[in-house]
Amino acid sequence: MREYRLAWGADFETTVEIQYLAEGRVHVWAWAVQCVQDPDTRARGETIESFFEFFKNKKADIYFHNLKFDGMFILDYLLRNGYPAMEFTFKDKPKEPHVETMIDGHGAVYRIDLYDGKTHLAFYDSMKKYRMPLESVASIFRIPGKTPLKLGYRFIGREVTDEEWERVENDVRILCEAMRFQKEQGLNRITVASDAKDAYVEMTGKEVIARRHPRLSYELDEALRPAYKGGYVYLNEPYRGKVIHDVWVFDENSKYPAIMKGVHGELLPRGMPRWVDQDYVLEENEVDIWDVTLDLHLKKNKLPWIHYNNHPGHLNVEYIIEEEDPMRMMFATPDWELLHECYECDVIGFNGRWVFWAEKGQFDSYVNYWMGVKERASLEGNGGRRQQAKDMMNNLSGRFALNPNRESKVPYFDKEADMVKFQTVKKIVAPWYVPTSIFITSYGRNRIVHDAMRFGDDFVYADTDSLHILNYEKHKHWFEKECHPTHLGYYGLEDKWEDAKYIRAKAYMHQHSIPPEATPEQIRKLREIKCGGLPDKAKEHVNFDNFHVGSELEGKLAGRVVPGGYLLRDTTFKIQGGERWTF
Repeated sequence: MREYRLAWGADFETTVEIQYLAEGRVHVWAWAVQCVQDPDTRARGETIESFFEFFKNKKADIYFHNLKFDGMFILDYLLRNGYPAMEFTFKDKPKEPHVETMIDGHGAVYRIDLYDGKTHLAFYDSMKKYRMPLESVASIFRIPGKTPLKLGYRFIGREVTDEEWERVENDVRILCEAMRFQKEQGLNRITVASDAKDAYVEMTGKEVIARRHPRLSYELDEALRPAYKGGYVYLNEPYRGKVIHDVWVFDENSKYPAIMKGVHGELLPRGMPRWVDQDYVLEENEVDIWDVTLDLHLKKNKLPWIHYNNHPGHLNVEYIIEEEDPMRMMFATPDWELLHECYECDVIGFNGRWVFWAEKGQFDSYVNYWMGVKERASLEGNGGRRQQAKDMMNNLSGRFALNPNRESKVPYFDKEADMVKFQTVKKIVAPWYVPTSIFITSYGRNRIVHDAMRFGDDFVYADTDSLHILNYEKHKHWFEKECHPTHLGYYGLEDKWEDAKYIRAKAYMHQHSIPPEATPEQIRKLREIKCGGLPDKAKEHVNFDNFHVGSELEGKLAGRVVPGGYLLRDTTFKIQGGERWTF
């Protein structure tokens, strides 16, 4: 019988850079916890020692919002006090006191477990369930948001003020409300993608799943995986770095769920593939994946959409315009069709072709159910349930493509450095069914590239499910047919911006007219700045003049493991080009 475990929300407040420079370490100066099942049960303290004393002899699931940060203080304390650490395992656990971790090769922390006699504490990251800042979580559940703290040097032993306690306890209250909803809905997995997979399997049935998405061998997964590519992101070159005006932005409603449902007739693969030759003619209910060696030349008035892949002299984010060197590539059916539409290509070598039986509306029942939940929740003003429905629809497609080649990091305590360090462990796990994800993303690319090319010189920018265009009135007739505010797979008007500047893929700025007397809060609402990794604090310093490649902006926090835990230090953010080699 599974043991009953209470769940807790938790938060640490920790010392900052100025104190680290003075003392050579960081530490926890305040903590608060609240029971998810019983909100009136709570505790707080001022040292990490008292935190673990509170949980002594308890069995508990404890959630932090960003375990990569708080978890380093936990690991430092436990490993510094002699607990050995090992990679998390579901069986054959040592009986002696120890720590187990689930940390991927990129340093993302999924869980940390402490086993010590009657004590079993499992620390989880609520950001794997709500992939957003805690302020946004508060907004979903209509809870007053976070209050900022004035951070600076804290003398050891300085008493925590009422204002500081209010901040840390309010963060925990937000977190508990969110995790209470998760428990009530039976969302008990570590990540939202795993919750979505469980929901799909339960709704569809394991027997149907086994026939539709059979587990592939490692060798077959390895052969097919190169056909799996991400969303299409492209900035039309004439608009790079220029301030332009009257930009209309349209987003596809639930793009990948619409493909999974087959709104536009998309056929998705099922079952095991069979090998055929290049002359085989597909039947109506079949799709295929090609493996070919070719050279490419972009046709006139077509958009490039094929990336270089580990090709000398080119970055992987570069699109191919003209390339004489033969390159080996793989294409699913929608990509194969788009290839011949956009490129002149000479197929120099045929390396293989896999054919699948296919079906339309493969996820029809699943998507319809969650769309119904989303619509009802919107009418009822149930933010938690609405977010759950969105997560269930948007996080399933990528779950089929999890890479079986895994890296994990296992912590150990380096006495000489007086801090936690990590060693990398490689392993192979069983793949699932990457063809599903291959075709969902392939159909997505096919549509967004086709749609972008419709607008000719009025096309500015595309990103996965989003089109940015000029001169809307010229194209109004097309949008009237293709737009709907709620229908899956149709475009919806996101916004119309008076001014805009695009400097590269994933880096652009939109702005409405800003009155001279506008407050900082009003300015934030009249602007939209997208630039991967650029913090909100740094965005406050952005304008059209300094928004360019090479610009350095204040307001970024860089983190690293140090003695005691994890340190965030002030630094600058430099906008990188990242699209071409510089010599």
